[in-house]
Amino acid sequence: MMSKIVEIFQNQVEKCLPMFQDLLADGDLMSYENELQRMLINVNNEMSFALLGASSLSLIEQYEAQQGSNAEIRSTTFRLSTGHSVQLPSLYLKRCPKEHQGNRNLLLKHWNIQGSNSLALCDKTAYLAMLSPSYETAYEALNKLETKICLSSVRDITNRLADQVEEYGEEHLLLDSNETLAGKKVVISTDGGRSRIREYGQQVSEKGFGKFNTPWREPKLFVIDVISDDGQKARKTLPIYGCRFSEQDMIELLEKYLSKLQIDKASHVQLIADGAQWIWNQVPPMLMRLGVQQNRLTQTIDHCHAISYLHQLVEKMPKRITDKQRKEHLSMFKNQLWKGDIVAIVETCRTIFKRPIKVVKRWINYFDKHANRMQYADYKDNGLLCGSGIIESAIRRIINLRFKNASTFWNQQSVEKLYTLRAAVLSKRWPILIENTAKAN
Repeated sequence: MMSKIVEIFQNQVEKCLPMFQDLLADGDLMSYENELQRMLINVNNEMSFALLGASSLSLIEQYEAQQGSNAEIRSTTFRLSTGHSVQLPSLYLKRCPKEHQGNRNLLLKHWNIQGSNSLALCDKTAYLAMLSPSYETAYEALNKLETKICLSSVRDITNRLADQVEEYGEEHLLLDSNETLAGKKVVISTDGGRSRIREYGQQVSEKGFGKFNTPWREPKLFVIDVISDDGQKARKTLPIYGCRFSEQDMIELLEKYLSKLQIDKASHVQLIADGAQWIWNQVPPMLMRLGVQQNRLTQTIDHCHAISYLHQLVEKMPKRITDKQRKEHLSMFKNQLWKGDIVAIVETCRTIFKRPIKVVKRWINYFDKHANRMQYADYKDNGLLCGSGIIESAIRRIINLRFKNASTFWNQQSVEKLYTLRAAVLSKRWPILIENTAKAN
């Protein structure tokens, strides 16, 4: 086999060497490097075919001894990381034993082939599909990198990997085996993004295509991160993102992650969110179930949300309040908000608004209800966060920049799985995902 590999490499080099020398002599370094890359890809393909072919024959002998008459030889085809297809003989189980898991094609199972693609091709393709603004851009990037697959394959490979991650459980695939939150200061934040969903009805167009509506839907995203003693994001810790359309599904996924990460052993937990009541009604009780003690839990209303409500309250003040007085009230409110003197804000507003309209009542009640979650000076002194910038950034980067494109409509079940892949890329957990996927199969 060694002589065969040497012959492949030697033939390719001998064929391309004169061209390489001419390009360098002409000063065309760029063309030289491009042609060298193509030659190496050809070597990759030829070497792989030779090595995989020899290995497949050896594996067939082993499996035939184990499976006996229950296995038959069939031809199988799959693609390498270059996009090149390889056709080889393999053993296929006629009857699948109860203890057997995975592909009945034993060669594909042995090499962890995903569908008809190597895991390396899935890795490269899905990564670019989630990093790029569209499947088409990912397809163009792959072709630029000399990976020759069609546009539909980019989409199919990405969605197949997303299906596998959902089936196995993302909380198992996106975490290192020894990862834990024990002894760490943890921040959890959650908010919603927007994506247009394709919903088919009963009507059909003149050409026979089903008509559909494209309503906006709000996926709920959470982030789990670690902060240092001075309240800054811990640089050596990777964030964890999770996203679901259903509030209950999001809470269940968050609980799976936190349970696996031993949240009960964290030194402190801070929950930051806006005023959405479902968050405060469900997340703190869930943390208690997982063993987080009340004295190690801080609940925080995002400072920017609180400030925005102050601005709206001042804008709605009666006409008898002059512009100068409004500015003074706003400045005073901001100072009181930072100090945590929410009672003073509420009392002043109730004095100014003699007959408040419904929306003003709601804003005043917002401060009254969340007063204990607005102690920002204390949070700062204790090395905790005051704002939810980590989740606002995540919403924009994970959801809006990839799944909120103009005239782009998604199947709700499919896009929910793709959020996971996009989150894995942007949290820098993609290598962990691929490594665990390889082990899981």
